Amino acid sequence: MAGYDGPSTDLGEIVVIGDRPWYELYNNWWEVGGSLGGDGPDPWTDSGGGGDGGQTTDPTQRDYDACEDRQADTLADDINDEIRNQPDSDRREYGALIWRDDQGNLHRTALVPGSNGSVPFPADPTELGLDSYSRVVGMVHSHPSLVDIGTNGVSNWVSASHGWIWGGDWLVADDWVNTHNLDPDNFTMYISFEGQIREYDYFDNQSPELREPDNFTDAGSAESGDYNPGASCP
Repeated sequence: MAGYDGPSTDLGEIVVIGDRPWYELYNNWWEVGGSLGGDGPDPWTDSGGGGDGGQTTDPTQRDYDACEDRQADTLADDINDEIRNQPDSDRREYGALIWRDDQGNLHRTALVPGSNGSVPFPADPTELGLDSYSRVVGMVHSHPSLVDIGTNGVSNWVSASHGWIWGGDWLVADDWVNTHNLDPDNFTMYISFEGQIREYDYFDNQSPELREPDNFTDAGSAESGDYNPGASCP
């Protein structure tokens, strides 16, 4: 089990810009990127701009690296343990990023708390201890087992209708790959749900059908068959 090697960072104020075009219909939308909580274009409209300067510090584009994948799995398992130990993880999303330094070593960021349906990563990557989001090779976030469908300030907690990856997650993945010039051959989405975690490699999940915003099931998404935290490299 890898220990946490990232900085202890005070995230300060995080500003989420824009409305929630799908939140009233889909109660587990994950706000990240563009007008939905980051610095890239809105994945629903592909409008907007900005960026963290990620295009200026490109990661080393490389073929799929099984050794790096195992190292990322170990960090993801560590993040999942931390999420699992949060007292409100059944009602609040949490997320963290896995990133590669210039020497090829992997690190993880601090855990970012969100709401019942979002994890707003800060627009400035230095707040999480890395100089550019282009270094990200893995994104971990949780889906709560309870969702609030209440209205007018009155909560109504019900069991989540889905737990694993869905269309909105893949739209977010596309947004990060395109906006921050991520390495598509080595970028992975990790979903934590009810204490468990699953790995979905980006290069194995390119179908447009997976990006449908009303696709609330992981049916069709290819779960990685080599999630192997703690494994050593040859």
